[in-house]
Formats: sequence, C-alpha cells, structure tokens
Amino acid sequence: MPTTHAITMNNPGLNFKIGDEEAKRRLIADIAYLSAERRGFAPGYELDDWLQAEQEVEASMEAIEPSALDIGHDTGT
Repeated sequence: MPTTHAITMNNPGLNFKIGDEEAKRRLIADIAYLSAERRGFAPGYELDDWLQAEQEVEASMEAIEPSALDIGHDTGT
C-alpha cells in the first residue's frame, strides 16, 4: 500500500493539508454509498445522496473546528 504524505500549505487563506481534501472526498463518497445501499441502490438519487453526504460532512467538520474547542485557552473553571 503506498504511503500518503499530506503537504501543508503556508498561505493564510489556504491553511489546509492537501491530503485532507482527498480524505474529505472519500468520506463523502462512503456516506453517499451507504445512503444508496440503504435504499437498495434505486437509480435517480445519486446526486441527492452526494449532496446530503456533503452537508453531513461539512456540519461535522464545523462542529469540531479548533476554535470551538478552545484548545489552549484557560477558561478559569
């Protein structure tokens, strides 16, 4: 199995790892596949499956953003 290396972009507007986008795309594809599987792979819903999977992944990613976790900040509690 080939080794994957993530490359960090050092641009303030593009602060992500290249490997992250591929992992995100694969996760979306997996979720869309599972949705199709649950409905017996009936044709005509492929785009709906993909768009719903994208929404789920985006919502999950927003919920766990570092700023929401307050990592490294003393809350005094």
